[in-house]
Amino acid sequence: MFLLRAIMGRFGSYRVERLVALHFRATDRTARLAVPLIEKLLTDDKIGETYRCYAIIHWGRSKHPPLERFQGNTSLYRVNGPLQDHSGGGPGWYSLPAGGLVESPGITACLDPHDASELADVLRDAIDTAIVEWLSARDKAEPRPSFGVTDTQPGGSDHD
Repeated sequence: MFLLRAIMGRFGSYRVERLVALHFRATDRTARLAVPLIEKLLTDDKIGETYRCYAIIHWGRSKHPPLERFQGNTSLYRVNGPLQDHSGGGPGWYSLPAGGLVESPGITACLDPHDASELADVLRDAIDTAIVEWLSARDKAEPRPSFGVTDTQPGGSDHD
């Protein structure tokens, strides 16, 4: 039997993948949040592959957990976590990211928490402006199929 396994192991395309049981300890709250994510990651179909290949690939590329990611054709901006509470020397408190990373042709820059938050706000505003302008231009064009575009509340999503 060992010889057969050794021979089959040399032929990667003929190798049958084994199912592995995963066990982990977590608080009730963490488990309620983590289990649905883990189930999505482990789904053996195109959706699971998409989660594994595209949605979380950036987690392993950074020293800090990414909070947000903005990517253009040639530039990238990543907001790094975890969030930090700041009192700002006044009443109340607010949260700031741990920092940010800018990568663009010819430059790589690490941003402090205040600059990271400021640039993220600028990029969010630019995205909002671009979407509103695109929708406005689309409404002025000839009517065409909606392609699944529906009205939702701000910040809402029609997808799981």
